Amino acid sequence: MTGAPAQAITGPSQEGSPVQNALLMILKSNAHGSSFCTAIALTRDVVLTAAHCVTDDHDQPIAASAVWVML
Repeated sequence: MTGAPAQAITGPSQEGSPVQNALLMILKSNAHGSSFCTAIALTRDVVLTAAHCVTDDHDQPIAASAVWVML
């Protein structure tokens, strides 16, 4: 298989980048405090992020009410 190299989203986005308006921050809050992760909007209703951003300390999914997505 061949293909183009993967383009990681790292560092600040460049002005006019097509990804610039799709980057989000996810804030997770629980009894131990809060933390945040980055995410990207795939569609208006679908956000892609790492699994550890939406699970608790026991790797169980957390309630949607405990996650805030910010533009």
